[in-house]
Amino acid sequence: MNYRCKYGEIDIIARSHQDKSIVFVEVKYRSSLRYGLPYEAVDKNKQRKIMLVSKNYINENKLSFESKYRYDVISIYGNDIEYIENAFGGF
Repeated sequence: MNYRCKYGEIDIIARSHQDKSIVFVEVKYRSSLRYGLPYEAVDKNKQRKIMLVSKNYINENKLSFESKYRYDVISIYGNDIEYIENAFGGF
């Protein structure tokens, strides 16, 4: 599912069947490498924004901050798809 709020959006929110954690996924696509690899666009500023939006989601849905959360990135360039689990740290 996609989630939007006043702070921004998260492309995909899912639940891991392995450890029951909630996974916030950022999807980045590039048709050329002119501006670098897609996952490189998830810099520290973008990570902070994603974490702010995820905290809003957690509060809005009355979830526990003690639950397991993870931040992943899907990087797409042409036909190449890379899934980066635990791409950056959370709160």
